[in-house]
Amino acid sequence: MSVDTAYHKTCLGLVDLINGTMTETGRCDSGYEYDLHKHSTSITEWDLVCDKSYQAQLTQTVLVIVHMMAIQVMPLEVLPRSRRATIHMLGLLLWTAFLCVLVALAYGFKDYNWRYFQLTTVVATVATLIPNMLFLDESLRWLLANGRTDEARGIINKAAKMNGIHPDHVLDVTENCLAESIALHTSQNSVNQHTDKKSNLLDMFRHRKLRNTAFIMCFAWIVNAGTSFGLSLTAAKLSGDRFLNYFLILVANLPAGIISYFTMQRIGRRTTCIVSHFIAGSALLSAALINTYLGPSGWVTGLTVVGKFGISMSWGTLFQYTPELYPTNLRSVGLGIASSSSRIGGMLAPFATIVIDYYPWLPGTIYGSCCIGVGFLLLLLTETVDKELPQTIEEIKNWEKRS
Repeated sequence: MSVDTAYHKTCLGLVDLINGTMTETGRCDSGYEYDLHKHSTSITEWDLVCDKSYQAQLTQTVLVIVHMMAIQVMPLEVLPRSRRATIHMLGLLLWTAFLCVLVALAYGFKDYNWRYFQLTTVVATVATLIPNMLFLDESLRWLLANGRTDEARGIINKAAKMNGIHPDHVLDVTENCLAESIALHTSQNSVNQHTDKKSNLLDMFRHRKLRNTAFIMCFAWIVNAGTSFGLSLTAAKLSGDRFLNYFLILVANLPAGIISYFTMQRIGRRTTCIVSHFIAGSALLSAALINTYLGPSGWVTGLTVVGKFGISMSWGTLFQYTPELYPTNLRSVGLGIASSSSRIGGMLAPFATIVIDYYPWLPGTIYGSCCIGVGFLLLLLTETVDKELPQTIEEIKNWEKRS
């Protein structure tokens, strides 16, 4: 949690984080006084204000970089087409629920040393790694696409036993699938040897369709990460209680996840992304306009929550839509490039809390304009709803011919 600061020429004004009022406490060279307990936050403990305020944002930037290293390809590849949207929706809802618990914990620890809250979050994070290490197998699609059929056969037999089915009952289907995979892999290797080309990072830029997709997706992820994290981190700048504002920003994820689940199936992934970006952009631009001419108010807070709803709706859709645009051997690469690009937006987001003190209209204007731009760029991509995941680059080219 951070201390809200506003700067004047010779004195430091601290904002009362409970009621939003400002109290000038003296010159910066006279020491600092806080409305919070000295050790309740790292900022108050180490006096990361005035000329040191950027250091607090740098720590947020490092946290965002580490946080965004997780790439969610596995749920997409281990589940059938009819279940992929369901898992993504459940993931978003569980993510939101856990963050709401964090808000409650932060509120409970607000009068204690910040290290207790930090230790609690670290223990919870480490605990989530244990089930993944013990129970998660490699993706069957990836194994088959890379010719590792023996490992795929072992995982299929393991799954049959876990579901109470004798492996012999699925042997015929398994062997047929593996035979088709081997034939496809052999054929692809033959083509690669003949043309002296392999599916790798360069293919993302060698083929026009993949290149355009990569550029658009990278920009979309940068905008989504910057907007999502920026709105969350600047929630304390809104009028009212900072804990309540942050809670409202988080709760916006719940209807966003549920609505996107149904719209992705009914109107498609691309259309859902476009509409959600337009919702976010329109709300954030309106909030910036009202904040500029009328000042902070409940309207600004409400429109900001609507903007968070829109960007959360698009965020959940992008996680599913992006990898569906790439063939199997490039799926992890495509999602990895987009995820890596999103760190640019994530790294810049913490500094919005500094910019907003000087130019309250600027962050919302940038976020809103970029969201509208992403909405128009997505019109250039292919809809993937009700389509099997492409295995090769040739299938991607066939999509373009049919469209």
